[in-house]
Amino acid sequence: RCDKMSLCGEVEQNQEIVFHAYDNLKRANATVTALVHLGQESRYLEVVNEVGGYNQYEFKFSHKKRGVAILEVFFDGVQIPESPFRIGVTEKECPLRRMVPNEDGVCECSSNAINIFGECITEGAFAGIASGICVAIAFVIGLIYIAYKKKKN
Repeated sequence: RCDKMSLCGEVEQNQEIVFHAYDNLKRANATVTALVHLGQESRYLEVVNEVGGYNQYEFKFSHKKRGVAILEVFFDGVQIPESPFRIGVTEKECPLRRMVPNEDGVCECSSNAINIFGECITEGAFAGIASGICVAIAFVIGLIYIAYKKKKN
């Protein structure tokens, strides 16, 4: 149960939070609508009827932007007493080191890292690896050259 204008839930960017509503008046075939506002955007959520039993409704919310969303719930066009309530959309937690979420909640390499085969490697580590590879290639070329000179003599 959520009180009017209380923080009723928190969810990470692009993750989904599920809400359940129960019609205490037990109206037959009630029309339930859920309208969410975040920033300049407003949209209706899909409401699934009779999930888990008679007079029970379910709706899901997710958003890519951080902030606080306002959710309004209506039964047959009348806002329920607890509505509206707030939902916090928090910054995405990225699973890999050196990854940070962009403003849309998509994890990317941080500004001082480079994505190589799905891993974020710091620019310094990449430069060291690239230098090591160049030295190894030069060494192999040197060995081939020495072998060529010995064979020629």
